[in-house]
Amino acid sequence: VIRALIDRVKYLNKQVPAAENVVILRSLRNALLGFELRAARRHGRELPAYWGPIEDVTTCTTCGHIACGDHS
Repeated sequence: VIRALIDRVKYLNKQVPAAENVVILRSLRNALLGFELRAARRHGRELPAYWGPIEDVTTCTTCGHIACGDHS
């Protein structure tokens, strides 16, 4: 859901740029990062230190998380 919201805000920003979109994107990315950090901790994994925009990072086709080593 968060990934869909990020895509929507990016689309809307291309239509009519707005300063609020920057804040919204940052907040959504932070929320997504929080979920990814939680999942990584629960599964005993560490996330890479930097990967660029989190929505562009390749995700596991099974569980949908980033840096997943369980389903490779």
